Amino acid sequence: EEAGGSVKLGAEADVLSFFRLRGGLEYGAGIANVSAGASYRMNLFSFDYAFTLPLGGVEQTLGNHWIGLSVRFGELSEQVVAAEQSMREAEAAGARERADKEKKDPRTEKIRQLTLKNMKRLYLRALAAEKRGEYETARREHQQVIVYNVPAVVADDAEIKELIAKSKEAQGQHGDRKSAVPSDVERMKKHFTSATELYAQEKYEAAVKEWRKVLAIDPAHRLSLAKIAQAEGRIAELKEQDKLKKMKEHFSKATSYYIKGEYSRAISEWQKVLALDPTHELSRQKIIQAQEQLK
Repeated sequence: EEAGGSVKLGAEADVLSFFRLRGGLEYGAGIANVSAGASYRMNLFSFDYAFTLPLGGVEQTLGNHWIGLSVRFGELSEQVVAAEQSMREAEAAGARERADKEKKDPRTEKIRQLTLKNMKRLYLRALAAEKRGEYETARREHQQVIVYNVPAVVADDAEIKELIAKSKEAQGQHGDRKSAVPSDVERMKKHFTSATELYAQEKYEAAVKEWRKVLAIDPAHRLSLAKIAQAEGRIAELKEQDKLKKMKEHFSKATSYYIKGEYSRAISEWQKVLALDPTHELSRQKIIQAQEQLK
């Protein structure tokens, strides 16, 4: 201190290839400072920040701040170019090493195979639609391949990339080409509309047949399933009403025959009631009465 000298210590650490942290200490006669800073570098630009806080000799201060922005012009020096090239090569090598490790991982291979299986299924469906001349359907299937949610660990797989490229190429070839035959959606719409019209005309069985044609195209079509259940309910109601009507007619005839003394014919009519409803106890009792009259 008597000689008026000072001691300075500093350290710098790379957090990322483009980001650094710094820290320092200065101590001497009548002065003591601590400092901290950081720098961010990207291509030709670099941003620097530093903060210094006096520990003694200066009172009532919150420290000093320095901010700097640097821009490099002209050609880079060979050393800088070489250094940046080395950094890029190192990063690429690291990426390749990580990719190799992931490829060797059996879990990654399982994910790759499952992803390919699902994407190939969509791709083959697109090809089948093309052969049928259903180009709108084919474009939708190809689009599903293109936007498929590929897991990051297999995003660079060659087979997956090739499949996506093929679907993109196929979409480009078809453009806005119209289907030579009605698409699945168009056929479903046609059958559903027909079924709705038949239902309104109380032709419930015919309506059910049309809705089943919709399900043949899309087995999970919920509205058609609901409509079929509704129509079958109406069919069951009508059958029950028809049965009750016939039972009433036969019972009425049987009663008329019984009054006239035509017991055999009365028994025949009551038996028809039981054929429609075996649990109809009154008809059973009437048959017994008529049989007693025949003795």
